[in-house]
Amino acid sequence: MYAFILGLLISCVHVDVVKEGNDQPQTGDTGSNDTSGIPTGVDDDGDGFLASQDCDDADPATFPGAAEVCNGVDDDCDGSVDDGASDAPLWFLDGDGDGYGDPNGFLSSCAQPYRYVSNQEDCDDTDAAVRPDTVETCNGVDDDCDGSVDENPTVAGGGITVYIDRDHDHHGGAQGYDEQIVVCEAEEGWALENDDCDDANAATHPGAVEICNAVDDDCDGSADDHTVDGNVYFFDGDGDGFGDNLNTARCNAPPGYIAFGTDCDDTLYNVYPGAPELCDLLDNNCNGTPDEGAALNTWYFDNDHDGAGAPGAQVQMSCVSTGNYTGLTEDDCDDVDASVYVGAPELLDRKDNDCDGIVD
Repeated sequence: MYAFILGLLISCVHVDVVKEGNDQPQTGDTGSNDTSGIPTGVDDDGDGFLASQDCDDADPATFPGAAEVCNGVDDDCDGSVDDGASDAPLWFLDGDGDGYGDPNGFLSSCAQPYRYVSNQEDCDDTDAAVRPDTVETCNGVDDDCDGSVDENPTVAGGGITVYIDRDHDHHGGAQGYDEQIVVCEAEEGWALENDDCDDANAATHPGAVEICNAVDDDCDGSADDHTVDGNVYFFDGDGDGFGDNLNTARCNAPPGYIAFGTDCDDTLYNVYPGAPELCDLLDNNCNGTPDEGAALNTWYFDNDHDGAGAPGAQVQMSCVSTGNYTGLTEDDCDDVDASVYVGAPELLDRKDNDCDGIVD
């Protein structure tokens, strides 16, 4: 206000001086609208500053000391345009060029400076991989600038899928429980495997010890199989009451299994410990020696090898025949003719083939 009044006074005094010194127009003055001779003390825009002081005396908003604003004009007449403008926005340094600025590095400018952005959302302006729009990975860094480290990662980002482990036996529940998440590290209550057949019982899980309790402790699909506190049963393939070495530990004997497993040949029903020894070249009683103590066969000397020995023929006691001792009877009426023996077919050969006392 003071500046405005002072300008008016100076203007009035200057006009008076001009009038007193020369009341008539000067030579060459045509009285036209030529403004080239207007004194510099005039304030045409009425902003309180003379034309000699005002850098734009046609704009009342432009004068020394005016508030600089973003308009492409030197509002305060300091020789610079838009410098220190009151309405200039803040720009934040984007040092890593990821499109997000550092909240601690900023300046005010009407135009966007190089390497500056309008946001201040970068939590690490030295790493372009760290920014709000990125995916969180398992690296101990707050990649997405949300204030949390390694939260909600993806499998592609190094995360692992874990399953709810309600009974804390380190096996996730597969029956009725399917809750799963992706994390960087499995915490208590979460498991890497989703294979628990009973997630309400910590004693039941794959690898658990099977015991006689009618429960599938080890989650293999069978209850009480291969139990540590059950009995050992042996497979009895030939049904002779003795099993071989194929055994299983069970609480009760499965079909085809018995409590004894000492059979030396589980394919023959007449071979087992304590069986009577027979003349069959087999170790019937499983003592390691075949045919010992067996009821021996009586073999008769059979000269013609027709299966019958002559009356009074020499005998041999053994399980098997040897040499000419092949006859099972001593009733051959002609031991030099193989076509003649008891029971042989009668032929028209003038012989008593069947030893019945009648020829042909």
